[in-house]
Amino acid sequence: MAISRSVLLGTLVVLGVGRGDDFPLVQTPLALEEALSNPGRAGALVRPRRPSEVRIESKPSSAHPLYGQFDGGMAFRLDESKGAGAGYDQLVVDLNRNGNLADDVVWGLAQTNSTHAEQSSQPCFGPVAVTPPGSNTNWQPSFFAQLTLYDPKALASPALDPERIVGYLSTKAASALVTTVSVDHATERIALLDGNCNFRLGDAPRLATGAELLGRDWEQTPADFILRDRPRSGQFARGSAEHAPEFWANPAYFDGKPYTLTPSPDGSRLGVEPYAGPTGTLEVSGPAPIRTLVLARALRGGEWDAVTLSPGSGALTVPAGTYRLLRCVFAAQETNGMWTVARAHASPQQKEIRVQAGTSASLECAVPLELHVEVKKEENGFRWGLPDAEGSVGRYTITAKVVGPDGTSIAQLFHGRDLNSLVPIKEPKFEIINEHGWPIASGEMESGQDGNYTQTWAMPAKYAALHLKVSVEIGLGAFLPPHEPLKSIPVAIGG
Repeated sequence: MAISRSVLLGTLVVLGVGRGDDFPLVQTPLALEEALSNPGRAGALVRPRRPSEVRIESKPSSAHPLYGQFDGGMAFRLDESKGAGAGYDQLVVDLNRNGNLADDVVWGLAQTNSTHAEQSSQPCFGPVAVTPPGSNTNWQPSFFAQLTLYDPKALASPALDPERIVGYLSTKAASALVTTVSVDHATERIALLDGNCNFRLGDAPRLATGAELLGRDWEQTPADFILRDRPRSGQFARGSAEHAPEFWANPAYFDGKPYTLTPSPDGSRLGVEPYAGPTGTLEVSGPAPIRTLVLARALRGGEWDAVTLSPGSGALTVPAGTYRLLRCVFAAQETNGMWTVARAHASPQQKEIRVQAGTSASLECAVPLELHVEVKKEENGFRWGLPDAEGSVGRYTITAKVVGPDGTSIAQLFHGRDLNSLVPIKEPKFEIINEHGWPIASGEMESGQDGNYTQTWAMPAKYAALHLKVSVEIGLGAFLPPHEPLKSIPVAIGG
């Protein structure tokens, strides 16, 4: 959690001052459960060793106090007021960064609906107020802190290395700045969220790709978010089934048009003006109307940020530049009223889309949908320590995933009659057939991580010499013609 010097002196940091229409921002406190459900997070590692920056502190009650430092060097201590083993229930943060924890507020456990056991296993503190009372800013930043201990029993060991990482203290914004924006023909209630808990607004994510990428997905820095009351229900969508979380970005979109957002220096108002930079047109298509589209946008120096749109269908006005698909959410409704919703994400290796000023480009999201299947024989006949069934000659893992030909992976699939109460789509079915097309085994698959469906099958010895194939099918509701499931190409198994 990076803390700037100006924030520590009690001055709210916002990025820039805008012109045009502006709207009053109202600080709204968040309940703990609401804060924890919001997108974004920051935090710090926890160790037994006291940082050298802490020169003075009151005597801890616990024989095993824990310490850490946020990204900006601000230190903290976790203590057990009732003694070692009773549970960590106090947090002290060196908000003024003077190296003296004795002159800082001791924060207790946050009010929560959790059970005592849940609070003991992952205690939450705060809200911790950051800006001193009496400040001339409209925004008084605060945050909740949640402690996760990796091995609580190890803390009492005399041999515990003081440099050992024993846990993590994560932080979540405890308030949001709320306003209603009315521009052109659009009126929408939004909330600005300090998602990275650095007590300033306007931080867009920075995305890593290419040689900097550690895995198959984008690596992303903590960022701020915009929450929207899209259905005008009085509740903000926080990455619900039909909407992906919206990163802070300029431009932000209202009624499909780009606008620049600029909070005032004191956090009391939000400036909103039409985006003034060069723009082009992006034609977007998918297997169903797209409700949320998140694009990675190339910046100077090889960095990327993210732009969130809600296109529906057709052409979008976007800043001129180079893009890659990051994620999208699309939804369709059947004639019987049932909704089908898919959340998809794309790999960083996806091809770039170049939008030049005054010109048009096209983007296809997961069109057409395909069902990919892989079969792998577990080495030595074991999987997760389970031996093969008696009389079998091997255990095979069947993995299926709904994908698009452009490298888009469907991470989650939902359906339901109400977009606010969707449930996961029923898992796909697999069938194993012999060379004559006769079925010899079938069953349902199980949901796994990142949209993968898996199942294991122990091959009976009597089938060892046969040429078997496995196929998978899944119902996708409104994405396909009525009663027609999505089917995979048969894949060889064993033989």
